[in-house]
Amino acid sequence: MANKYRGEVDIEIGGKSYTVAMTIDAFARVAEAVKAVTLADVGQSMLSYMPAQMLPILAAILAGNDIEVDAAALRRVHWQDYRDLIAGLLKVRPAGEDDATADPPTRAS
Repeated sequence: MANKYRGEVDIEIGGKSYTVAMTIDAFARVAEAVKAVTLADVGQSMLSYMPAQMLPILAAILAGNDIEVDAAALRRVHWQDYRDLIAGLLKVRPAGEDDATADPPTRAS
């Protein structure tokens, strides 16, 4: 079960639940998978939801968490589950989520 305070997110793949976090290894693997040059490039690639990048990004995140999943099972992941995973890992709200439920911004003194 994911611990949101540790940056963990759950995803179900092939009927099994996995807990992942955006570890340094996962981040490096994603950067390599999308041929990113900067940190911003990695985040932009993850948030662009380009179909050609979704599988390599998902595989990189799993590998960066020492999780091996059958390629056929990865191909059956619903895009909404992928979107929710990325949103949770990057701490962003998926498009269309009600702003009324969001935490109010805080201001540093």
